[in-house]
Amino acid sequence: MGNNYGHLDKYRFAQTAYDNAGGQPTGHCARYIHDAMRSAALNLPLKDAWLYSREKGSALKEAGFVQISPAGYRPQIGDIVIWLPCLGNPVPPGYPTGAKHTNGHIQVYTGRSDHPWVSDFRQNEKSLPSLPGAGWHTKRAVYEIYRHAG
Repeated sequence: MGNNYGHLDKYRFAQTAYDNAGGQPTGHCARYIHDAMRSAALNLPLKDAWLYSREKGSALKEAGFVQISPAGYRPQIGDIVIWLPCLGNPVPPGYPTGAKHTNGHIQVYTGRSDHPWVSDFRQNEKSLPSLPGAGWHTKRAVYEIYRHAG
């Protein structure tokens, strides 16, 4: 799949994301993932276009990622999961009424046994994919999975 963003070194991407992730959420998961991708040679647009996780699906597709079905999903290093807003608080137009996490969440699979999923923090859950935190433990949490085609 061709794109104008270059090649993504998935292993460097996952390692940089892990190295940069802290112990607690900062609320800036999209920036952390964006910076890790850029460090792994993917020439993404400026950060301003990467402020909100909920809007990343189309940007990932433009950068050479393809959406993967959750049916029978087996994560690979560098896979990205985007959690869409979940119920709880007001959300932007087009999202479920009453969503709690209005900006969504984005995380990358590192393949590590200690913290297989990271974002702005090293997530403790090891499920596939990992729920980002207590506020997401709901049957109404919706996610999308992306894998770089390069």
